[in-house]
Amino acid sequence: NYLEAAPTSGAAAWTDANYVWSGKTNSYIGATATYTDRGAGFKNTEAMVAQNPRLPRLDGGDAPNKAGTIARAYRGPNNLTDWYLPSLLELSELRNKRTNVGASTGTYWSSSETNATTAMVLNFANGSNSSVAKTSSKRVRPVRAFAADTTKPTASVTTATVGAAGNAVAQSNELGKLFLVKSNNTPTSVEQITALPA
Repeated sequence: NYLEAAPTSGAAAWTDANYVWSGKTNSYIGATATYTDRGAGFKNTEAMVAQNPRLPRLDGGDAPNKAGTIARAYRGPNNLTDWYLPSLLELSELRNKRTNVGASTGTYWSSSETNATTAMVLNFANGSNSSVAKTSSKRVRPVRAFAADTTKPTASVTTATVGAAGNAVAQSNELGKLFLVKSNNTPTSVEQITALPA
């Protein structure tokens, strides 16, 4: 799996501004927001935003312009809806690539809660983490996770020919499919082209 950090330049550029962790800063969300592992940030952020929704007041988990809600509200250059506040270990990965993603040396919020009034932060200058009051104002950088497509392509050859010099031409009606003929295979007939090992 891979992480993409909100870009700081170009279309929909993100600015690493400071925000309070949540609109709800004195209540323990619990197990659904305490994960520090890679891959846990989205689940944590969803729990943050879902905590005690605001009614007429602005002190619920879904209060606007807080670390969790601002990260979830970000849409990026492609208008995607899967951005979130990273977990502590995801934030550590982001720190490791801070130069590439244009991050500052400030202290950033993670989505990893420690108790009713504190959550984890990571100092990008020295890599240290600590638990600080949710009412503190810290930097935020949304991320999104995605997996590489490792599915082996399956393509069907609709026509194939072998020229007199032994060069093979294969065609398919499937757009974007690429046929590779290994150099150690020398096809002499159409049947051998479609039967080549993957």
